[in-house]
Amino acid sequence: MKRVVLIISLTLCVGCASANSAEPTARATPSAAPNVARSSPAEPSKRDSPPKTPAPPASTKPAPPPDPFAGATFPPADFEPPFERSAQPGDGHWEPVAEAGQVEGKPVMFRTSVRPHLFKRFAFVNVVAIDLSRTEIGLVPGTREPETKALPQSERTGLVPAALQPRLAAVFNGGFMTKHGGHGMGVGDVDLLAARDELCTIALLDDGHVKIGTWSKISTARASFRAWRQGPWCLLEDEQLNPNVTNGQRRKYGMSAEGKLEIRRSAVGVSADGGTLYYAVGEEQTPELIAKAMQVLGVPNATQLDINWSYTRFFWFGEKDGQLQVTETLLPKMKHRKTGYVSKAEPRDFFYVLRGRE
Repeated sequence: MKRVVLIISLTLCVGCASANSAEPTARATPSAAPNVARSSPAEPSKRDSPPKTPAPPASTKPAPPPDPFAGATFPPADFEPPFERSAQPGDGHWEPVAEAGQVEGKPVMFRTSVRPHLFKRFAFVNVVAIDLSRTEIGLVPGTREPETKALPQSERTGLVPAALQPRLAAVFNGGFMTKHGGHGMGVGDVDLLAARDELCTIALLDDGHVKIGTWSKISTARASFRAWRQGPWCLLEDEQLNPNVTNGQRRKYGMSAEGKLEIRRSAVGVSADGGTLYYAVGEEQTPELIAKAMQVLGVPNATQLDINWSYTRFFWFGEKDGQLQVTETLLPKMKHRKTGYVSKAEPRDFFYVLRGRE
């Protein structure tokens, strides 16, 4: 019996020696048993508790889309008339157009004049600058022009859409009749007339910008075009005067019925920063003169629109006698009907300008 006890004692002492080697001065006593917390059967431990649901993140508004016209300036800066001999008071000085109205307390259009001929004072061009960051431009087919079967006649109203008329600021003419060159045109997904690669095109983009250039160069962005209209070759492209405005091809920019080149012509261009659309119409203009007028404005690209007394038009609209109608014309005696474009259908295609962007 003593032998058995001795063996057990030795075994326990080996364990004690091993424990004491870590803490030689510690002495275990019965009262020093560790105080271990025990979970009660009626109260589950924290480890078994369901995880807490994280608090939802604070609500945040989505960031506004980037401004497509950031960095653009309006109105344009005044400019010096190109020729002192033909210059007249007011040439090159921009004045706000009250008839066009305001958006966010700022005028959306300014106007001035320029004389691109060395000495002919009567060869003048009147110009309207349109703030693209505070307006929208649209294009409407006429009831007869362009000639096409791509769009049902029932959809060719020849009017500014009724829902948009409360915002209507102005309208201006489109391009040549179909029989005078077959210049292309498209609205939405419908190509009324097929585009020609060599012709200059004014394209209205989804983001509100207006692009001008030869179709073969700009059509890579076709998916972003809301509407487009072609004219003859560009007057200006990449800041360069088109040689066709001075050579034997200039007749294709149009003449009067009597074969005269010095006639009323209209044109459009866009500022280098993309924020301003210029509409210009002038008397006694050759293709070269109207191109030089656009050069004076500083636009890198410009295209001619329609020509002659009856088809060049720019009108401002407003309420008068309880009815939306033409209130002023850019040139004196511009041919129009008082409620054309808004209640009386137009046979020719045209552009319209709306106040504000939606």
